[in-house]
Amino acid sequence: MSIKDWTAGKLQRQTRTLIAFTTARIPSGSIAGPGSYVGLSTDRTLVLTSSSGGGISFNGSTANGVVTYGSPTVADVESNLTFDGSTLAVTGEISGSSTLKLHRDITTAATLNVTGTITAAGIASGSIAGLGSYVGLNTSNQLVLTSTVATLARRGLGTTTTTYQPTITLPLSAYDSITDCSVGGTGAGNAITAVVDGQGSGEMIKLGTFHVGVTTKGHIVMLYNAMWYPADRSDSSYSSAADAMLAVALDVNNGDDEGLVLLRGVVRIASTLMNGFTDAATDIGRPVYLSTTAGEYDMAVSSTNNDIVRIVGHMLDTDGTDHLIYFNPSNDWVKVSS
Repeated sequence: MSIKDWTAGKLQRQTRTLIAFTTARIPSGSIAGPGSYVGLSTDRTLVLTSSSGGGISFNGSTANGVVTYGSPTVADVESNLTFDGSTLAVTGEISGSSTLKLHRDITTAATLNVTGTITAAGIASGSIAGLGSYVGLNTSNQLVLTSTVATLARRGLGTTTTTYQPTITLPLSAYDSITDCSVGGTGAGNAITAVVDGQGSGEMIKLGTFHVGVTTKGHIVMLYNAMWYPADRSDSSYSSAADAMLAVALDVNNGDDEGLVLLRGVVRIASTLMNGFTDAATDIGRPVYLSTTAGEYDMAVSSTNNDIVRIVGHMLDTDGTDHLIYFNPSNDWVKVSS
């Protein structure tokens, strides 16, 4: 072959190659359009296909919403589960069947239900924490490790609630408790408003029944043969003896709480059950005695022959009509002889 023939053939082949690349067309896919791109069809040929074909669309537009799987082509943007880079916020319930470990804050506007174990690396150690400590809530509403001894019982008088937190080191024993009587105020006539007549709290028992003479809640009663009788300082008989075991009736004969009495504690007494009252300035803090009228109280000491003089408590507060007393009957008594 001559050089001329070889050169012509090479140029011809080169020309054919250039023409093949510049004139060939990639077939268009069924969903192609403006902005299409090259894709691979099912028969493994190159086709032009849609710019959205084979991509993932987002369902939802909540800022910082966590993305979860919806379908092969859809990702759900959760509106109730967000993460802004520092806080994971959940609106709804969190439930778990295994261990939930917290190394940062978690915020929820609903219930946190866990059937497994909750451990937290960030619980602060309280000043009295030690081996065997337990989780408690401090005054800043934070979880802390606190002492293994019993927590101090704190509550308001009656149905009131208290936020009082003692600064002294308590509790010292499992029996320590505080009744906050100052929830309604610290002046005379404030504490008594927290309870109603005949309502008491403290050391109570339910035993036996009430005599038919127990007709008012708050009656001071004595125990004889499994029955509570109205007590009387001028009576030394078995059925109302002033030197017997005394208590305050918290219900009446045939009441729903038959036999429920206060042995020691705080109780509000109706004006009809108190004798010898002068005024708040005179009587608050003074001792309260048994009355000569069965079931009643008296601020005065009896001088009547054969009466039993026995302190049954002290007046804590009064509104000028009804009275709040600390009931704590003395084990000592004297009999008047004149």
